[in-house]
Amino acid sequence: MNRKTLTIILTSTWLLFWASSSIAGVTEYQEAVDAYNREDYKTAHKLFLELAEQGVVKAQYKLGLIYGKGKGVAKDYSKAFKWWNLAAEKGNGKAQTNLGWMYENGQGVIQNDKEAVKWYRLAAGQEDAYAQFKLGWIYFFGKRVPQDFEEAFKWFQLAAE
Repeated sequence: MNRKTLTIILTSTWLLFWASSSIAGVTEYQEAVDAYNREDYKTAHKLFLELAEQGVVKAQYKLGLIYGKGKGVAKDYSKAFKWWNLAAEKGNGKAQTNLGWMYENGQGVIQNDKEAVKWYRLAAGQEDAYAQFKLGWIYFFGKRVPQDFEEAFKWFQLAAE
């Protein structure tokens, strides 16, 4: 067997192995979403936890949702924060918005206006409409930042679009 043939065989084998694990991950994630949607929160929690521990960002976000809403587990804002923070650090806009809300309201964390605005800004930059609305609200009323009606209008308009 020549070197070129061996390279093709090894590359093909590696690609099939890589693709099958990715497909399995997608399938597990969809099973977790399906369990959540049918309100089988025990199964959803188990599946999301496995995926979240493997670093699957969407699973980390969903696991935060399970703890934040108390779906099938005791409501636990500190665990919600843990998982949303991991997802937010990796760029998940919904998790960033939820961290903004947690910091704004002191849920699971010490209330911190500066952190709330930081996370809302990151999420708003990803076109998260709720984060854009929250920034509009914050600027309109001058909460956590100097009152600025033009800045408020900008964020309200983006949220509306």
